[in-house]
Amino acid sequence: MTAMTGRKKYFIAGCAVGAGLLAVTALLYAAPALRWPVDLQRSISGTLGEQRGFYLHTGIDIKTKGRIGFPILATAEGRLWQVSSKVKGYGNDVLLHHGGYLSHYAHMDGFDDSKYPIDTLMKIVKVLYHEEDVGGFHFKNSAPRYRQGERIGYSGETGSGPPHLHFALRVPGGVSNPLQFLKVEDSEGPVLRHLFLCVEKDGTTVSEVPVGIREAGGRYFLMDGLSFRMDNIFYVSKQDRVFLKLACFDRVSSANHCAVHRIEVFENDRSVYAINFDRLKWEDLKYGRFIYDLSNLSVDGENLYTYYLCRKNGNQYSSLTTIHDGYFAGTEGPRVLKVVASDYAGNTSEVRLAILPRHDSSPPVPSAGQDYTMARSSRNVQLSDSSRRFGIQVYPGSLLQDTLMKVESRTTVPRLDDIIASGTVGKADVSTVYTVYPFDSLYRRNVKVSIKRPESISREEAPNVLVYRFFDGTSPQGLVTKYDRGRDVFEAFTNRNGHFVLIRDRTAPAVSLPPIHEIVEDRNVKRIFRFRMYDNLSGVSLRSVRFFFDGERMPFDFNFDLGWAEVTLPRYVVDRGLHHVLITFADRSGNESVFRSLLKF
Repeated sequence: MTAMTGRKKYFIAGCAVGAGLLAVTALLYAAPALRWPVDLQRSISGTLGEQRGFYLHTGIDIKTKGRIGFPILATAEGRLWQVSSKVKGYGNDVLLHHGGYLSHYAHMDGFDDSKYPIDTLMKIVKVLYHEEDVGGFHFKNSAPRYRQGERIGYSGETGSGPPHLHFALRVPGGVSNPLQFLKVEDSEGPVLRHLFLCVEKDGTTVSEVPVGIREAGGRYFLMDGLSFRMDNIFYVSKQDRVFLKLACFDRVSSANHCAVHRIEVFENDRSVYAINFDRLKWEDLKYGRFIYDLSNLSVDGENLYTYYLCRKNGNQYSSLTTIHDGYFAGTEGPRVLKVVASDYAGNTSEVRLAILPRHDSSPPVPSAGQDYTMARSSRNVQLSDSSRRFGIQVYPGSLLQDTLMKVESRTTVPRLDDIIASGTVGKADVSTVYTVYPFDSLYRRNVKVSIKRPESISREEAPNVLVYRFFDGTSPQGLVTKYDRGRDVFEAFTNRNGHFVLIRDRTAPAVSLPPIHEIVEDRNVKRIFRFRMYDNLSGVSLRSVRFFFDGERMPFDFNFDLGWAEVTLPRYVVDRGLHHVLITFADRSGNESVFRSLLKF
């Protein structure tokens, strides 16, 4: 057995070195009947193949009622293959070997000691090597074995939260969909929300028109504003290279929005695009950025999964088949299209439309391809708006490919107007908005944006002002910002295009307590006290946080996934009556806040 801690490898006496996992091959096994890994209602918050940053999700996420500590049970008889315990990633996780495939259980609160002292072993190793990250314990000889239904650990939120169980089936060459072997009640089809008619030029999305989709009488229809379209017809110019995007989601016995299992597009009843998530090869995981449009993950404030219904340049996902890469070019006659989304239970939802050629020279979408500049991936590129108050610098190698780009300035954007109207920020505290197209363009590494200081922001206020990035359906996200006093500009780095704006945040952050069953937790002679800090705009500055217990400053740990801080206190002190708690902190814009209270734990 070997142990990996950090970047070091340690050898334990009497243990053999574990080999690398399985070679890339096709699916060559038949799994036995599996049992559900937790004795809870079967509901899922994440599915195989969902977008996770630029990558794809490798399993399903099983809900645990937002709590930790439920027993995790072996889904089938197998031997212990690997145990890891890390601060990030999968947290505490276990792999069981079943003779042809592995079952993976992740984000556990701890391991079970009742049959084998696994939890004790991991704690001893952490002490011996002074490491919090212990990964790669491979068991080969005389490995512990578990029967189906035996307890192997307890559900938690280690590595990534909120509390849930990540469950995956690793097979030769990749992962297989657990829903093939675990039955979950699901009678609701995927929900379709938006269809995007897009025009591509030189590999770049130069325009897109979002069209709402709504359900009526069990069927889905395209919308014109608040009314149903009567004909579902789109007219496109013959010279345009057209493709579609679909924004949708699925539910699997819960309110959570999940990705769908399969999408297919038919042209005159012939399949021209089909993607499914039955299984993923390891090399498939990197194609998430080419399958999902990351600029449309939220539309009208609703979290969605937006799919490219075409094969974008560079996408080699193994379970994607297309004709003409899913594009519609040189339209000469009517094309009747049907877009069908399916879940794993076989429920389907579909919407129909027709593409017809235009007989005039006007483009299908206003400003399609106008005022764009070709940015070469091999060169340093600098673009600015007409006023030259905003600039973006793209370094050589940052672009995935040569891309058309455009910068515009505007005084208003609907999403930002909504935020101003809500009172979150004042209109005088918002600068001109600068927009960099195309939104769905991605970078291999960060590029730099710069905005000259407007007169409405004084030099004294400048260090507490941030550059924010957002899209039409998302809230502004504050970027790490530097104010260059000599050049009088704000600079920030980004890996995405979008809307960029300077915002002066004047609202102080606040403290709230988690649900009552999560505020405190006893661990032997210690008691864990939790509190949550939040800020609606710039975010909390962790470097500013100070926690005092009865006048004594105490250290804390911060859980980034759950957004709360944890303070460890001795139980023999905490149990004695009322205690004074003082928390001082500030947001990233310098607004300070104080929380004080007398508490009895």
